[in-house]
Amino acid sequence: MRAPFGWWAPAVAVVAAGVAVWAGDHLELSIPASLVAVAAAGFLLADAAARSRAGRVLPRTDRAPGASENLRAAFRSGRYGREQVLATLDRVERHLRPPGPDARPLEQIERIVGGTDAEFRAYVAARLAAIERDL
Repeated sequence: MRAPFGWWAPAVAVVAAGVAVWAGDHLELSIPASLVAVAAAGFLLADAAARSRAGRVLPRTDRAPGASENLRAAFRSGRYGREQVLATLDRVERHLRPPGPDARPLEQIERIVGGTDAEFRAYVAARLAAIERDL
């Protein structure tokens, strides 16, 4: 593994800090040595920050399909898609209205999803109108 600035930056920081401590009250020597130690440590921190930024994994820009994309695909997916649309309408209705029965009878689901495209769309339109009206 390669050291951040080679081995010179940590060595300079340690030696300069040692000289600053050794100089004690001799400000002509201790102040410049302290400044060199702090500068070398700053280089090390800057390099470490740059390395951590360079190695960071960026979030994916593609996202999972949202509800509108899922619903659009469900309308095109035949019988299974119709069941998804029906479940979505039930969820919306349960969220907006007081709790009622959670399960729809299987015969009713079969009747709703088994109709023609026009009948299913008319059912969805009527159901949405009823939900909007009751808000």
